[in-house]
Amino acid sequence: MASADVSAWERLSNAGLKAALEGRLEDAEAAFKAALEEAEKDGVRRRIVLSLENLGDFYRRVDRLAEAETMHLRALRVAESMRGRRARVVAVLHAHHAAHHEVHAERAGEEREYAQ
Repeated sequence: MASADVSAWERLSNAGLKAALEGRLEDAEAAFKAALEEAEKDGVRRRIVLSLENLGDFYRRVDRLAEAETMHLRALRVAESMRGRRARVVAVLHAHHAAHHEVHAERAGEEREYAQ
């Protein structure tokens, strides 16, 4: 993996985070998707997991919950495929993260039902 590839992934990931913070949602989504493509091209699973998590978090924040769940589940599958103790820890953290989002989605649904 060339250092230029690493820089591209980092640049795209950071651009997505910055755009999201500034409310430039289309730019954020495009940058997160491009970062994921870069990570997949490089084949670095840790970066793929981080990119999927970034995209999943973005989708959750803009209330695109089905897409958020898809990204988080993909991240979990990639994390589980990694070898070693560190990978198991990552997989457990991602499972916890996914469960956390599920609880919040359920609460949001209950709040919407209550408000109606």
